[in-house]
Formats: sequence, structure tokens, C-alpha cells
Amino acid sequence: AFKTLGWRARGGVFLARRIGDVAGPHYVMKEGLRHGEVGIDGRSGVDRIRNELRLLKSLSPALAVPAPVDFFHQDGNAYLVTEFVQGKNLDEVLSEGPLPMDERIAIARQMVEIVAALHAAGWCWRDCKTKNFVYADGRVWAIDFEFASRIHGRPALFAGTSGYVLEHQDVMS
Repeated sequence: AFKTLGWRARGGVFLARRIGDVAGPHYVMKEGLRHGEVGIDGRSGVDRIRNELRLLKSLSPALAVPAPVDFFHQDGNAYLVTEFVQGKNLDEVLSEGPLPMDERIAIARQMVEIVAALHAAGWCWRDCKTKNFVYADGRVWAIDFEFASRIHGRPALFAGTSGYVLEHQDVMS
């Protein structure tokens, strides 16, 4: 890892390259800490990273989500390596000013297709927000599935980002 993209109590998110490959492609490496933050659902950072790997492996390669490249454990922590999508999240794109109508429609259509494909594969994203969509070269990608859950699994407890859930579920405010 050579650059920290973000840090949270359950681990870091890093921009990385393969060792010795300075000209090679970039990857995202997500860290799930064994002793980091545990959510109200009782899952540790390790569990969340493992869950994200399961989701990514269950989806069609044609879907615009980062492909998993590697998964490993070190010192009890879990690490998920995925392809890096170079672009801007939709919050950044939208803050730059209005987009032409045809581009807005194309972006919205792609967002809906991604969410529909996740649901068709039996997953509920649970952290669907504009910051977790990356826009690159006219294509929308979805990222960050740590909070995802199976639709037909055990009942899901609250997870996600405050401000993006129904008011009665917003226990993080």
C-alpha cells in the first residue's frame, strides 16, 4: 500500500500496487481489523471484509463493480484487494455543477441497473448513496459493500449511513 484513501475504526482503505511493480495497475486494499469497531449487528471488520468478498464473487463479471483480485489474512486481520476504478464519486461529480440531461439520465439508468442486479442476485446493499458510486468515462461503478446482506437471510439490523435511511431507522444520528 502506498496511499491511504480512508480510515475507519474497522480498518483502512489503501491504494496499492503489487510489490516491485511500480508501473503496474493500481488496486484498492481494504483492511478489516480483528479488534476494530464491531457494528450493532455484531460483525467485526474481518467479518465485513469477508462479506464484501462473498458479494463480489457472487455477481456477474459484466456488472460495474470492482473485481476481487486477492484476499488474505495477516495477524488476524483480513485484507480484500480489488481492482481500482479511477474516477470521481457522484457527490464530487454533482458538486461541479449541472450535467446535461442525457448524461443525468444515463447515470441514473446505470445506478438503477446496478441496484436491480444486486437484488436479483439476492443482495441488499444497505449503504447505497452517491458517494459509493464512481463515475469514470461515462460508466457508473458501485463500490463499498461491507454492509450488504442477503435478502433472504436473517433479518438485517440497521446499517448504512445516517441521512440515507428512513427516519425511524436512523439510529446513528
